[in-house]
Amino acid sequence: MNKDLKLIYNSQKEITILAQVLSLLEWDQLTYIPRKGVNSRSEEISLLSQLIHKKIISDDLFNSLINLKKQKLSNKNNLIVKKLYKDVSRSRKLPERYIKELSKTTSLAYQAWNKAFHLRKFKIFSPYLEKIVKLKRQECKYINEPGHSYNSLLDQYEEGMTTEKLKPIFLKLKKDLIKLFFIFSSFRFFNFLFFNFSP
Repeated sequence: MNKDLKLIYNSQKEITILAQVLSLLEWDQLTYIPRKGVNSRSEEISLLSQLIHKKIISDDLFNSLINLKKQKLSNKNNLIVKKLYKDVSRSRKLPERYIKELSKTTSLAYQAWNKAFHLRKFKIFSPYLEKIVKLKRQECKYINEPGHSYNSLLDQYEEGMTTEKLKPIFLKLKKDLIKLFFIFSSFRFFNFLFFNFSP
């Protein structure tokens, strides 16, 4: 196997395994972790996120992808290289300190949200939410996709989608939902009249 292909496959495997370990830590935090373990768990999640990020943005991986982009590859390998190159290029725009801070903040935020939800006190969670929004705005500046700033985040979840493409869809949905709301409201009103005032 081509040495660059071997490197990207091995890197992907290592990154996937580390990401699975991270998922287990996060799952444990969402389910069974004792309250006093939250701070140390957020440190663990933060460190592991940082290590994964280092592997993703490594020069060896990036240089192998650049070399492979110039070669004639099978359809499968070509698709893998194209997607991985896009993901790695994006990740290389994000500083390690940012990844560390975001992962730690979101980890602590879940516990705050859980407490706020049960006590019905939004003010417990609001400082974390404000910090996450601030961090995500910073991420938009790092990635800097063309058009609306949210495009830099949206592409992660719906590749190729932009706010400019979504806006007309949501405007149509809004119009139809308003109609549906009035139909439903009228139905409930007449139902109320029928059951409460009929002879």
